[in-house]
Amino acid sequence: MIVAGARETVGSQHSEQPESINNTYVVGTTNSNVIPNSSDMCDNDIQNDQNSVECGDERVALANLIANLKLNVEENKKIQKQLKKANTTLAQ
Repeated sequence: MIVAGARETVGSQHSEQPESINNTYVVGTTNSNVIPNSSDMCDNDIQNDQNSVECGDERVALANLIANLKLNVEENKKIQKQLKKANTTLAQ
């Protein structure tokens, strides 16, 4: 639905709600009815299926990246502990 002719209050730096909207009227409407058995619906279903597969693939890839990062963090923590031990041994 498109609405035209709304009055607004202008002149203030802050946006304000219009005090009156008496001059509004409907210019036109859009028919948004969908026929369930139309070819467009079938195309949309195919596209949605492809999007679902792509999203699933992305989720798997992200899960693998997160798992690898966690492994790297744990490995780095172990190395840091070994370095601290080596440094304390050398300092004595």
